Amino acid sequence: MDRNDPQLQAAVRRSNEAKKAAVADIRALTASIKRSHAQFKAEAAGRRSEREEANRRGDNGPDVQRVQQRVDRGETTWEAVRDGSDDHPSSIRVRQMITANLDQLSEAMARDPEVLEQQRDLDARNEEIDRLRGPEGR
Repeated sequence: MDRNDPQLQAAVRRSNEAKKAAVADIRALTASIKRSHAQFKAEAAGRRSEREEANRRGDNGPDVQRVQQRVDRGETTWEAVRDGSDDHPSSIRVRQMITANLDQLSEAMARDPEVLEQQRDLDARNEEIDRLRGPEGR
């Protein structure tokens, strides 16, 4: 085709317009994602701040309050409490409390009909995937 062909020129124009529209859409989506991420971070920081204030007041028990005071003084971190590297007695008791709470939650979820139904669905999907993969894919 000839570069001066009106149909070719029209097609190039349409292609350029589509490209510009796609770039504009991507930029708008990127801006939206950045706004959502900033909002999420701000909300998470607010929740963390509220949780820390509740800890300082003792709303979550004296051991949590002691740990929060130690965190505030820079003597430990919540990560150190969770991963077990902080062996202060209050941290040990907080870890035990967290473990007990997680165990209770796990037991409650194991009895929840909705969770049980979702687990059955997941098991069925996994079995179907295994069946489709055949003996070589396992």
